[in-house]
Amino acid sequence: MRIKYPLLPIVACATVAFGTAAGSLPWPGGFVLCLHAAAWGAMGGALVVGWWARRHLFVVVIVWLCSLLHFFLAPSAPSVTLVVIDCWRADMLSQEDTPNLYKLAESSWNFSEARATSSWTRSSMPSLLSGRPPVEHGLYRVSPPDKIQKNVALAAEIFRDGGWYTAAFLEQAQLAPAFGYARGYQHFDFHAGMGPALTGQVLRWHRFFRLIPRFVQIHLIDIHGPYTVGKRWLPKGTPKTTLKLAPSKAWRETIQQVRSGEITPSPEDWAALRGHYRGELRQLDMQLGKLWEAWEADGTLENGWLVITGDHGEQFGEHGQIEHLGTPYDVLLRVPLLIRPPGGAAARSTLPVSLMDVLPTLLHGVGLAVPPEVYGRDLLGPVAQRESLPERPAFAEEYAGRTHHAAVWWNGYKLLRGRQTLLYNLTDDPQELQNLAETHPEKRAELEGLLAGYFRAAAEGRPIATVDWAAEARSGAVWSPEERPHGGTGEAANPDASTMKALEALGYLDGIEEEEGGEEE
Repeated sequence: MRIKYPLLPIVACATVAFGTAAGSLPWPGGFVLCLHAAAWGAMGGALVVGWWARRHLFVVVIVWLCSLLHFFLAPSAPSVTLVVIDCWRADMLSQEDTPNLYKLAESSWNFSEARATSSWTRSSMPSLLSGRPPVEHGLYRVSPPDKIQKNVALAAEIFRDGGWYTAAFLEQAQLAPAFGYARGYQHFDFHAGMGPALTGQVLRWHRFFRLIPRFVQIHLIDIHGPYTVGKRWLPKGTPKTTLKLAPSKAWRETIQQVRSGEITPSPEDWAALRGHYRGELRQLDMQLGKLWEAWEADGTLENGWLVITGDHGEQFGEHGQIEHLGTPYDVLLRVPLLIRPPGGAAARSTLPVSLMDVLPTLLHGVGLAVPPEVYGRDLLGPVAQRESLPERPAFAEEYAGRTHHAAVWWNGYKLLRGRQTLLYNLTDDPQELQNLAETHPEKRAELEGLLAGYFRAAAEGRPIATVDWAAEARSGAVWSPEERPHGGTGEAANPDASTMKALEALGYLDGIEEEEGGEEE
């Protein structure tokens, strides 16, 4: 016996590792071949020359070729993909501006009355990923920075524990690992890039991991201000503006001056801002079209769940305000929500749903248990069977360090609490222009009781999923923004300098001025 073909053990090990990791070999078979290759390698490739050496070489070549053949031809394994478009307004899903998203909507459950749980990413995204409201996940402030409560299970943790591979591709400083977002992810690509860069990374990663069950989160920040799209993407007739649109200190100063009332943009200014926003959305839609095309070709859309939504909306003059973050009016809470089941299914739903409903719907869709603390509801039955959902209050919050804004809507009415008390009939007044707080005391008292019960349950350590809302509506209780300590009560976050710099560039350290806006003033 003597050593011959010393590279064969290395080739065998590399082949088996590649095939198994990429999912192109069955796991039991890959395990057996790993043992074989390891034993062979331990002998240093010691083989009897002649027939035995040729036999091992033949096995390695066959395994390698079968692995490659299976890798390229096998259909995609079951998957769940969550795509979040930062700042995507509910009225910005159209055939003109978003043809690829619009086409996808035709084979999806399209929820026209979906609402986020906050007017900014910080408090909205944890609710989307946990199915629980801001008062429970505790993520509010940037300075001092809060962290997602440890007792709140996130989607990646649940899918990972259920045997799924988990990955995230994010370009949003609010989702930095320091704030708790990396929990449960086996691949966490933070600062993955915008538009072309991010979708390119996703496709390259997907090429090697599409054959194993996986949960993937993608967060796109392309349409977040400032709006720097090229002229060729602008809608025809977009007017010019003197407002600064490029990333700069002047842009942030302009935002603050608009919020404080120092600057009052003209109708042309608002139209220009809206046009540049639409242009960025058009450009992003083209990039997303490349993802849909690749996923349709390899079976991902056929075998997987796909969710596309926004984390909050954007203001272009509504209530006299700009961008987002502030009083949680509906223009900042209503977002598109598309849920595409495996193979696709078309349905348009006007059910009042929350982004908290996304997680339980996906978990039920793939057969995983929903944690009992989750407040969100499974939408599979109501949509598939065209049933109604039992009426239940939905909540939203915003707290950046000053006034704590909170909102509750129930039976077509919405109560907003902050420095002032605002009550709107969303059926008759969807723009939230006529404050009914003084003229509808009975309805106001009902919603006040719901909001008080929401915060009281959290203060007592009870999941709001267990609250008797009918009793709370009759309680006569009233919540005050000053009653509850602001921010999370768990471990504080410790973001690095680069994360804080990125947050500052996005305007999240500006010190938002109070702005209630609307008829109540």
